[in-house]
Amino acid sequence: MHVLLITREKDLHDSLNRFLCTAGHSLARAGDTSEAFSENGPSRRKIDLILVDHTSPAIDLAGWLRDLRHGFGHATCIVLSGYDPCTVRRGFGNGAAPWLIQKPFRPEQLLELMDELMEKT
Repeated sequence: MHVLLITREKDLHDSLNRFLCTAGHSLARAGDTSEAFSENGPSRRKIDLILVDHTSPAIDLAGWLRDLRHGFGHATCIVLSGYDPCTVRRGFGNGAAPWLIQKPFRPEQLLELMDELMEKT
């Protein structure tokens, strides 16, 4: 599976990259949606799954996900967030809330959800 991680945290990228590559997946990183769609960004590759690192309540998460879904079409989005799940989901109003993994999490939890999502597609 080709995974895109939207984060500015290099440590998160590095640890997930080691884990996901060992499990047979590839991981690309972008700092934000603009970088994801840039000329040299990951948008030039086939992306199956998008992980969005929700690091600030000021981020327009619903807007980001709308742009990502528009730009990457079929890709599933998972939000990684340390904020209260109800608060995060409420930010989507009546829109489709994404899958959510509460931080901190074990990498195995992410892999289990990825496997579950792949079975559904």
